[in-house]
Amino acid sequence: MHAKLNAITKQRLVYAALFAGIVLLQVIFTMLSSAFITHEELAESVRNVWWLHNNNIYDGISSNVGWYMSVLAAYNLFGFSLFMGKAVKLVIFAMGLTCAFDLSLKYVGRKFAWVPLILFGLSPSLLYFNTLQTSFAIDVPFFFISVWLLERFSTSNRVIILLLFGFVLTLASLSYPAFILYLPVLGILFVHSILTYKSKRIAIATLTLGLLLPVLFLLLYLKEPSRLLFDPQVNSGVFRGGGTFPDNWSEAASNIRSGAHILYTDLFVVPQSYYFDAARSEFSHWMTRFSVYLVFILACVHIIKSLLQKNYFKLYIPVLAFFSLLVGGILANLSNWFPGLRRATILLIAFYVLIAWLFRLLQRKELGHISAIALIGASLIIILHHLKVIPPSLAALSVANKNSELACFNISGAYPAESLEMLRAQMQLGGTLDLSLVPNANDCRLAEIYTAIASDCYWNERDCKLILWHDEKSNKTIPLQTTLWDSYYFPH
Repeated sequence: MHAKLNAITKQRLVYAALFAGIVLLQVIFTMLSSAFITHEELAESVRNVWWLHNNNIYDGISSNVGWYMSVLAAYNLFGFSLFMGKAVKLVIFAMGLTCAFDLSLKYVGRKFAWVPLILFGLSPSLLYFNTLQTSFAIDVPFFFISVWLLERFSTSNRVIILLLFGFVLTLASLSYPAFILYLPVLGILFVHSILTYKSKRIAIATLTLGLLLPVLFLLLYLKEPSRLLFDPQVNSGVFRGGGTFPDNWSEAASNIRSGAHILYTDLFVVPQSYYFDAARSEFSHWMTRFSVYLVFILACVHIIKSLLQKNYFKLYIPVLAFFSLLVGGILANLSNWFPGLRRATILLIAFYVLIAWLFRLLQRKELGHISAIALIGASLIIILHHLKVIPPSLAALSVANKNSELACFNISGAYPAESLEMLRAQMQLGGTLDLSLVPNANDCRLAEIYTAIASDCYWNERDCKLILWHDEKSNKTIPLQTTLWDSYYFPH
């Protein structure tokens, strides 16, 4: 008995060390990515958050208000930092990873749970996306948080958990529209979790309330909630971002084909889609591609085997995983607006869930000898690949890419935070700051640099007065304020 307890303690320590190692690796990735800042990061974690603070949204494309609310809460609690969004992303990632560990240990078992966890934790694509202080790939931790909440409800029958589950679903969908791709699977899991619950009506009503709470809050909080629903100036609104729906089936088919090609390139060749500037793709070596195909073959073989044996309950997880692959491959590519892996990270999750399912079968000794060897071999090859690409991935993070802001956030070659400090010092010295006089001012994205300085002044309680700009339309130097963009006096 004592030996068994010691073994369990050692396993817990191993998994605790594995968790800490994955989080530490992500922290290192994130810290190295702070040498420069991109337009999307400024827009999604500075500009749009400032607009939300002023009870509005910048425009209908800038509608990921769930993410903005999370960063705004961090500003209110801890003050403003140019890279606060990265810290928020790290916290959400750690929460999702905690849930993934708990689910994997319960579902797969301690003997083999480490394999899918390492595959997921060392994913080159997810490690990269988590460095960006945008909502890209935030659907991944929110998915695991959602599934964990459902699992907790199933074991405790505490209906209050469904309120939180519904809140998380809406918050995640409002943070990044790609999360909507998970809703069919999460809906099926919800139905399954309440099958034995005594009061299904109460469960559904509680879930509905949780879903509505963030929406009701936004409708009351925003000055112009109609702009969130649909902004005619940019022909977009909530749950869409910059994406547009195809006009006909022919266009839809064309978008899906071209999007699928870009996804294949992102996953198996080299990252090249919008804001996917990772050094290596998820499965960039031919051996990893072979391993992926092998995993799919093994999954299909055992699905067919279960069908022939009429063990339909065993197909619950793999069928949902394959369904998610189909959803991700089709729906994520309906729009031709910069398709790529950032919209379809559900594909990675579905693949790693398939691997977890196969290791569950191995744990239960339901895999044949050859299948077990093939699964372990394929998984180890992918893990070795993930480990091998860590050094080049780290090296690439500190180098500015084509999306970097090099005007107002690279003054005299300084880092972004140092550039902001120079502008802050200039303002405090003279009481006002004319952004027209900043070096390379004409190359600045005015809304971003204005909101960075305004945010720093407000949340860090600095003695700032006016932020000015020389307006060419009126040939006057005018004070900057959000209403100039709300009225589209300044272009977006």
